[in-house]
Parts: sequence; C-alpha cells; structure tokens
Amino acid sequence: MTKRLLAQSLGGRWASLVLLLLGFLRPAHAQAPFIVPHGIVNVYTFAPFALPTGSIARGSVFTVFGQNLGPANAVTLKGVGYPLPLNLGGVTVSVFQGATILSAVPLFVSAGQVNAIMPSNAPVGKVSVQITYQGLKSNPAPVAVVNDSFGIISAAGTGQGPGLLQDFVANVAKLPANTFAKPAKPGQTVILYGTGLGPVNYADNIAPQQANLPTPVELWIGGEPAKVQYSGRSPCCSGLDEIVFKIPANAPVGCWVPLQVRTSGTTPSNVVTIAISANGSACADSANPYSGPFIKGGNLALLSLIRLSAHEDVGVEKAVDAVRDGYFNSMTDQKSGAYAFLPFVSEPPPGSCTVYMASGDFLGADNFFGDASAPTLNFGQLTLTGPKGAMALTGNLDDGIASTFGYSVTGYNIPDTTYLVPGNYTFSGKAGKQVGAVKATTAMPAPFTWNEQMQLNKVDRTQPLKLTWSAVPHNQSLAVFGFSVDRANNASAAFYCIAPEGANSFTIPPQTLESLPATHLNPVQSRSGIYVANTPLRNSVKFSATGLNYGAARAVLMLGKTVVFQ
Repeated sequence: MTKRLLAQSLGGRWASLVLLLLGFLRPAHAQAPFIVPHGIVNVYTFAPFALPTGSIARGSVFTVFGQNLGPANAVTLKGVGYPLPLNLGGVTVSVFQGATILSAVPLFVSAGQVNAIMPSNAPVGKVSVQITYQGLKSNPAPVAVVNDSFGIISAAGTGQGPGLLQDFVANVAKLPANTFAKPAKPGQTVILYGTGLGPVNYADNIAPQQANLPTPVELWIGGEPAKVQYSGRSPCCSGLDEIVFKIPANAPVGCWVPLQVRTSGTTPSNVVTIAISANGSACADSANPYSGPFIKGGNLALLSLIRLSAHEDVGVEKAVDAVRDGYFNSMTDQKSGAYAFLPFVSEPPPGSCTVYMASGDFLGADNFFGDASAPTLNFGQLTLTGPKGAMALTGNLDDGIASTFGYSVTGYNIPDTTYLVPGNYTFSGKAGKQVGAVKATTAMPAPFTWNEQMQLNKVDRTQPLKLTWSAVPHNQSLAVFGFSVDRANNASAAFYCIAPEGANSFTIPPQTLESLPATHLNPVQSRSGIYVANTPLRNSVKFSATGLNYGAARAVLMLGKTVVFQ
C-alpha cells in the first residue's frame, strides 16, 4: 500500500502517527551526509585537485566539505588523549579502494566540514572517501592519494601570503613568530609547519615521533635554495609536519619573500612568504613604495592604466594580435596587520617569483586583484586626459573592478578604438563622500620588445624558462606573469616574477613553472599564457588627496603570448 493510500484509509492524525511508527517520517536532522564534488582538499592550502599540489598525501590532514557531515555544533579533539579515537562526535571516515577499506582519523567534525588524517597505509592512486554520521553514509567521493604533497600553513589560513613561521632564537622558551616587525635574518634558522611530507610507519592516531621522514625535501627562499635541517612530524600533533631550515646568506630581503617546498623532486607546495631583513629590524621593500603604506593600513588608492597586447595562436581559429586598453582603480580602507597581504600588491623582491592558486578562473574574478575584505572608499567621478583627449572613466569605480575602454584585433573587421598611446595621462575628478578631489599623473611608457613573444609556444614546466627583452629604460623594472586556467576542472594557478632593475632577461625556475596545471589538448578546456610587463609598483607615481593616507598611479604595458604548458 502506498503512503498516500495508507494515509487516506487511516485519516487525520492517526495516519501521521502510524506513518511515524512505520518509519516513513524521518526527523530533519537524519538526512544522509553529502560530500560536494571536488570537496576534498589539503587542510592548509585548499588547492583544487587539478593543480599539481592538489593531491592528498598519505599521512596528511585533509578536509572534506559537504552537508550533514556531522553535528551542527563542531566537535574537536580538545581534551582527548592518545590513541585518538576513530569515531568523533558520531562521525567516522572511511577510505577504500577495491576490497581495501581503512579508517581515517577524524580531528574536527561539523555539519559542513570534516578534517581527518589520511591513513599512512592508504593505497596510492584513486580512492574513495565516505563519511558516516549517526549510521547514515555519504556518497563515496573520489580523491587522488599520493605518497607526498606538502601544504604550508599560511597565517591567514588560505594557503597564500605570510606563512605561519617561527624564527629560532637560542635560549628562548617561546619562539617568536615571523612578522613584518620581527623578520628573520640571513643565516637564521626558521621553522615552518604544514602537512603532507609522507607516511609514517606507525599508527596515525598515536603520539607522533620526532624523526626525519625519508621523503626528499627541497626548499627555496626567494628562489635561493635553503639547507633543510629537519623534515618530519611535529611532536605536538598527529598529521602535522614541520621543516626546520636555515635562510641562505644570499636570500633576498623584503616583507614578502616567497618560500616554496618541493618533495620527491617533483611535487611543488603552495607558496607562502617570509619577512627577512639584513639585521632583524622591521622589514622594508625598497623596490615597492606601496608596501609601507599597505602594511601600515589606512585609506589607500591605486590607479592603474593597462594596455595588454597579446599574440594569440593557441585555441583560436587563426592567429591574431589583440590589444585591449583599460583601467583598474582600487580605493580601499586597508586594515593594518602583522600578516597583511594582497596579490600583485605584496610583490616579491626583485629576482624572485611567487605563485597564486585558486578555484575557478581567477582571471575573471574581480576580488582576485583587489581585497574583497577591505571596505571600498567612495570617491567622485574620474576623468582621464591623455594624448588622444579626455574621457570619463565610467563603471563601478569604487569597487576595484577592471574595465575596458578600447581594443583592436587584427584580421577581423573590428574598428580600432585603442586609446593608450605613449605619453602623459592625468586622472582628475571632483570630491566624493570619503575622498577629496583627485589629480594624479602617470606616463604610459614607450613600447619595448619581448624577444621571444612570437616564437614561444610550448613550455616544458620541468625546465628553466629564460625570457629576454630590449628597449627598456634602465630605471624600469619588468615583471613576468604566467597563468594556466584548467577550465575543465575549475582550477587556476599563476606565477608573478619581478626582474632586477635594469635587467634584460629573467629565468623562471622549474619549481615555479611546475606549480601550474598542464594545458589540455582541447584548447576549450584550458587558457594559458605568459606576459612580460612593466607592472612593478616601483614604477608608480605618488599623489595626494584629502581623505587618503597614500595614493599612487601607474601605467602598465603588458606584452603577452598564449602558450601550452607541458
């Protein structure tokens, strides 16, 4: 008999009572757990699975995102001793491949998130993870398990920006955290934390042993190799690894010096930053005048004109040369902090590279280039005046969104509406609610030559890539920006390198290139390219306005080429 017929035959509340007794009506909290697609990631990096650093290492801590995974009020291991239980708050985590079924060690459980240790004896390759809560099983979710894939803890918990590092100081019980105010010095020993150095030969739920793991570990500070003194489990916590290293004597100084690890000679970690100064005093970035005001915080403005000129011959019907002119205005109330960070503002020191990772296509995400957490400032309508006359900068100017006002494409019957030719440009506008009248002048530089622009096609990510250029003024510093978007798997990664002032070449190291996902054979599924540009903030021009603590304007010329990362 169906539920409806049974209810009709019994009628009213008696039908409801019978249905409840028969189990047809379930309480709302008894819904089965559900793991969202691609919802299993490294707990410290959240790197998408499609990225080179996105697999889950044996013995590492991973995160599962979903619905109804555990209790509404989170349960942790606080006050629980060793051996750690395999059931936490009614939640168990199973890992299986074929007939092999293992139990992961839950460390944190809640309705939307579960953190657990991947068993050290988990099979390598594609496995399935399943959550059981109060007797109800989730969907089995696939994940790639590898022997080692290290994720570094960042201070913000996002996997990028300043790392959660401790500077070693002799005879000090509590080691100081590495911050802008208290940076490390060349030659100093530093401790970093993360997860993913590889399996241990004992149960993951017993007290960890402090001993070097056999996984080969390399570490770079600003591109310079550092000596690793210890790499293994931290004695404090199961699944937590620590790496003790010595900062090389020739490491660059600055507030955001990139730090990256590679394990087994093949698998790159995420990139975090470390503050370094020559004598241990507060860090400074002489090549980035915007860094000091950004760290201090306040009402800041960055006005940028952008010309992108790219040769596109990958994933198109025919090769074209495309030019796009636009602007990016960011005016925000930036908060100060010991770990302040913003991509493309927190630049690496000259001669080094950093890497950014994200889910989705971050080239189309406005908040990737601006700080979504910082309140925007209201300022008046701006007008741009240059060699081709004046034009109003329309759009959401106080939202930090890039806009295009001119373009040209060869080989198509499209009018040329480009505007940014070499010369001086002035931003001007009346006062807004928070920022007074603005007047800022910058200069669009004369074109330079990127020697490999037309020939570069396939890039071997395991080999160094040298790029050269000419006709660049001696006092300018160029940047190299490369990106790879895996549209098929909704993941992105990019590198950003700053060349030394006056240099006519730059070599991108393999560990940087290896952080990007390979380009798909089907061009529709990928989007990859490299740009050489005069984007470093050292080329910006300072301006003042009522209500601003610091303002800078710059003009950016970017020469690009679509490529295939192999």
